[in-house]
Amino acid sequence: MLRFGWDGRRVQNLSNKILLNAVKEFSPLKLRIGGSLQDKVIYGVDPQQPCTPFVKKKSEMFGFSQGCLPMHRWDELNGFFKKAGAVIIFGLNALNGRVHLPGGSLGGPWNSTNAASFIHYTVNKGYTIHGWELGKSHVPFRFLTS
Repeated sequence: MLRFGWDGRRVQNLSNKILLNAVKEFSPLKLRIGGSLQDKVIYGVDPQQPCTPFVKKKSEMFGFSQGCLPMHRWDELNGFFKKAGAVIIFGLNALNGRVHLPGGSLGGPWNSTNAASFIHYTVNKGYTIHGWELGKSHVPFRFLTS
């Protein structure tokens, strides 16, 4: 399994020929983008809002603060996916707007506006996403688009 790290250390340079050729060798490779940190992501769709990167923070869920995926990076990733022939399943933030409840669980309504804006951005750019996933990998709810 290839993992694309949000912290940028694993896949900083998408023009890396070794990475590109490795993904091409498995074509059509299905890449699931998301994981534990997907629930901490805010999508940087609104240029008026600051796009703050993830910061290690032990007191936060999964050990990181909330962070932002800038749209220029999303554009770069989609260029890489297209060149490599990868099929993408993208994990959406399903916890945005929820609050911690007694006992450690999360509850309250999901604020879907940021995810909806991100999906609209992706569709308007013509990016091909095989599926959208809500939830963790062990209990995902997927919307397959192809």
